[in-house]
Amino acid sequence: MRLHSSQGFFVFGLGFCCGVFVGLLFPNSIWIFSLAIVLAVFLVWLFCAFLRNRAIFDFSLTVFFFASGLLCVGILLGFFPVVLREKSALRAVEISPTHSSLFEGIVTDVDQRINYTRLVVRVSGAVGDTSLLNENVLVTAPLYPEYNSGDVLQLQCRLQQPQPIGLFRYDRFLVSQGIQWTCYYPNITWLGRTSLAWYQHFAVYRTRLLRRINSMLSEPYASLLAGLLLGVRRGFPQELSRVFQRTGTSHVLAISGYNVSLVSTFLLVFAIRIGFSRKKALMIVGCGIVLFTVFVGASASVIRASLMALLMLLARYVARPAGSRQIFMLVAFLVALFRPELFVFDIGFHLSFLATLGLVYLAPFFEKVFQGLPEQWGLRENAASTLSALVATLPLTVFQFRGVSLVAMIANMAILPVIPFVMLFGTLEVILSILPQFIAFIFLWPTWLLLTYVLFVLEHLARWSWAYRETPQLPWQFIVIWYGLLCFCFVRRSRYFQLHH
Repeated sequence: MRLHSSQGFFVFGLGFCCGVFVGLLFPNSIWIFSLAIVLAVFLVWLFCAFLRNRAIFDFSLTVFFFASGLLCVGILLGFFPVVLREKSALRAVEISPTHSSLFEGIVTDVDQRINYTRLVVRVSGAVGDTSLLNENVLVTAPLYPEYNSGDVLQLQCRLQQPQPIGLFRYDRFLVSQGIQWTCYYPNITWLGRTSLAWYQHFAVYRTRLLRRINSMLSEPYASLLAGLLLGVRRGFPQELSRVFQRTGTSHVLAISGYNVSLVSTFLLVFAIRIGFSRKKALMIVGCGIVLFTVFVGASASVIRASLMALLMLLARYVARPAGSRQIFMLVAFLVALFRPELFVFDIGFHLSFLATLGLVYLAPFFEKVFQGLPEQWGLRENAASTLSALVATLPLTVFQFRGVSLVAMIANMAILPVIPFVMLFGTLEVILSILPQFIAFIFLWPTWLLLTYVLFVLEHLARWSWAYRETPQLPWQFIVIWYGLLCFCFVRRSRYFQLHH
C-alpha cells in the first residue's frame, strides 16, 4: 500500500476544508483546535517512530497514520487563520459606530428592484472611525435619483450589522458576499465619479443589457429572460416566484453552477448527437461558456457558475474518478483558502458544487437506470443528468428551505432542454437590438414563444395540489448520513467495476 502525492493532497485538502468550516461555524470551540494539535503531534510521532524502527509497525498502518496526520495538519491550517480573522472582526465591531455615521464611498454594484435600489458601497473615507475603511456597505435607497457604478457618494445613516430574516440566514449570506454592514434610506450626496477598475466596467455593462431587455419584452417575460441571462430578478411577480418554487426550478431564475452545469450538459449531448466528437463537443461548449460569461457582464455569481460548469466539463473530459476527485478538491481548497466565508455560508455555492458532483459521479449510474428511455435527442442522458443533480442537492435544499417539490423531475425535464435555445435567441435579440426594429423582431418571436412555453408548463404543474410539500426542519445528522451513503455506494460501485473489468 502506498500513499501517492495526489492522495496526500486530497487528504490534506479535506482536512483544510474541514478546518475552515469548523473555524467559521464554531470560532470559540478551542477544544477542537487543541484536539487537532494533539492528534497531529501524536500521529507525526508515530510516523517518525516507524522511520526509526520499521519492524515494529505494519506499513499499511503507517500510511494510515501519515494520512491522518496530514488530515489533522490541514485542519489546523484551516482552523487557526479563520479564528484569528473572526477575532479581529469582533474587535472591529466593538469600536465601530452604532450611531448615525458619516462616510464617503464608491458605488461598486447597483441592483434595481421594483420599489427601491440596492447599492454596494466600498467605504473610502469615514468621519471619526478609520475601522470602516475598505468595508462594504449594502445601502437600500429610493429608485430615484439613479446611481451607477463608479459614483462617489457621501452617506449619513445608522450602520447596522446584518441579521437573520426568519429562517433565512441573511447575515451569513451577506458575509459570503463580502458585505459587513447594511444601511437603509440614508441621506445621500453625490460628489462625482471616479475611474473604475477594468473588471468594474462589467457591472455598468450588465445594467445596460438589463435596460435593453426591459425595453424589448413585457413582464414577466423580461424578468425571466433577465434571470436566465444576467441572474437578476428585478420586477419578477411574487406569484410567479412561487410557481418556480413549487416546481423546483428556482435555479433557472439565477445564474448558478446548478443551472449552467445542467444547460452545459444538454448542450454537450446535443453537440454529440449532431455529429461532433466528444472532444470537439467539450471544446465547443467550454468556449461557449467563456463567451457567455463575458457577454453577460462577468459578475461574481456568473464567474462562479461558469467555473462550476467548466469544472464539470473538465471532469468529464478526464473521465477518471481519481482525476475528477483531485480537480474537485483543488477547487474546494482554493475557494476555502481565498473566500472562506463563501465556502461556508453561500448556499448557492454549496448547491452548485453538489450539483456538479452529481453530474459527474451519479449521472453514469442513472443512465443505466433509464436504459428504457430512447436515446434520441439525448432524452436518456438528460433524464439521468436531471435526476443526478436533484439527488445530489435534495437534502441540502430541504434542510435550507424546509420544502420539497414532488414535480421537480418532470418540470426540469420539460423545460431544461429549451433553456439553451432561450438563452441563444435572447442573446441574439439583445445584440441585434441596436439594429432596426424589424431585424431584432426576427429573434424576438422565437424567444417569446419559448418563454411562453416555459411559463405555461410551470404554471400548469404548480397548480397540482401535491406539487410541493413543506417539511419539518431536518437535523444536520440527516445530511451527513445521506451524503455518507452516497459516498459509500459510489466507492462500492467503483470497486465492483474494478474487480469485474
